[in-house]
Amino acid sequence: MKRVLITSAVFILMLNGCASFRIQDDDNALVTTGKVTTRVLFGVCTFGLSEVKFAKYRREAKLEKTLDSWIGSSANQLTSKWGYPENSFKAPNGNTVYEFKSDSMGYVPAYTSFNNYGATTYGGFPVYYSCRIFFEVDQLSDKIVRWSYKGNSCY
Repeated sequence: MKRVLITSAVFILMLNGCASFRIQDDDNALVTTGKVTTRVLFGVCTFGLSEVKFAKYRREAKLEKTLDSWIGSSANQLTSKWGYPENSFKAPNGNTVYEFKSDSMGYVPAYTSFNNYGATTYGGFPVYYSCRIFFEVDQLSDKIVRWSYKGNSCY
């Protein structure tokens, strides 16, 4: 029974990652130590796979913190740092939305795996990376009031 519980816990952590053990600003030293110890132990048990989602969470949080820092800034301040947007359009509420784009292509190289039954080739195809970041600027104050993003390479 104990083996089943441990196996189940490891499997669930591999699926969910260690994001629930992320360190918060208001954690005290004991809680922080416990979270770090737990992440290290589960990272070893899951061969590092539990950290994959946590790394994605950290990158996403960093991007969102950067975008949050622009709330209240003017459109001129934004374009002086980011350059001119690729596109702009009017939102249904009358505000202007600026769209910044980042597109690139990658390539998954082909490799061949040999086994007792022969050889299998994997990969060898292009990958399209895209990110769209939108800033909505209030029509009256000319200040950024919200942002959003979408794509597979924003963080």
